[in-house]
Amino acid sequence: MSTMPPGLDPYTLDRRLAQITARHGIQFIDALDAFKQGPPANKLFYVVDGHLNSAGHGVVSSVLVAQLEKEQSAALLGQNEAQRSAAPAHGR
Repeated sequence: MSTMPPGLDPYTLDRRLAQITARHGIQFIDALDAFKQGPPANKLFYVVDGHLNSAGHGVVSSVLVAQLEKEQSAALLGQNEAQRSAAPAHGR
């Protein structure tokens, strides 16, 4: 939409999920903005049921990979957070 109806905030759910995950020590990766940059929604979702199609999953996957690589996620290193915290820092 070029203009939002009064009182509608499309980022409310994202902000709330970020708050909840932070409170529980869970990493939150926000993919919402990637959908604004990509193709129209009718190219990313099944019109019949609103689920992501393969192109939509590609958008989400790209965001996840980029964020995990940026943060050098413990998951990419084959470690859980406890193992990563206990590991000595590089160069010591």
